[in-house]
Amino acid sequence: MRGAEERAALAEENADGKPGADRRLRLLGTYVALSLRPAAGAWERCAGTAEAEQLLQAFLDLPAAPLEHLAVLFSEVVLPVLANEKNRLNWPHMVCEDVRRHAHSLQCDLSVILEQVKGRTLLPLPAGSEKMEFVDSKSETVLDSIDKSVIYAIESAVIKWSYQVQVVLKRESSQPLLQGENPTPKVELEFWKSRYEDLQYIYNQLRTIKVRGMAKLLDKLQSSYFPAFKAMYRDVVAGEDQQVFSQVCLTQIYC
Repeated sequence: MRGAEERAALAEENADGKPGADRRLRLLGTYVALSLRPAAGAWERCAGTAEAEQLLQAFLDLPAAPLEHLAVLFSEVVLPVLANEKNRLNWPHMVCEDVRRHAHSLQCDLSVILEQVKGRTLLPLPAGSEKMEFVDSKSETVLDSIDKSVIYAIESAVIKWSYQVQVVLKRESSQPLLQGENPTPKVELEFWKSRYEDLQYIYNQLRTIKVRGMAKLLDKLQSSYFPAFKAMYRDVVAGEDQQVFSQVCLTQIYC
């Protein structure tokens, strides 16, 4: 089997091909030859057809929505590869856990950014939250049935969610004015409409079975983070009520 240095040397040598040729195709051809060992000239004949060339160009070109593409690539390609135990047979347990945490964190960050682009605030679920649907919070042995790392992840998520909620609640419609712009009444209405939709989106997330299970677990454990969760929930509900009142008043004024 070829070593990493030899593969890198071959890739570099292949990248210095004929002028005008697509260096990406040459690089891909190099790794096809190393991995599949096709017959001499087989790759050139395959990649040289019009159909294959069009397919390869579409595969190698940057998609129109690179962020969405990255999120799908990570969730459907990278994560399954990392989750496959056969790919990490010789890894120490601590390394596996560290990679798992970092992978989950990156996936959450990508999901949050994707929702921010749409004007919505996503509350990323912590690792292990999928078990919350099956947790009996009334059981006296709930502490024994939940891994301590899951509890820590839930408490950390509450801190992050509280910060995200406060960012939404502290947004002011006067921001364009402070930036020297001259917003119209329509901009004001759109701000409050967007804010209401965002708060409603957050509220719906807090009402899901998994999040309610997390809250019940924190309550059962008498966690010091449960009051913070309740305060965050109250802030979201109060923000929604204020939002509805403001939107009704503004609609009456401007319409």
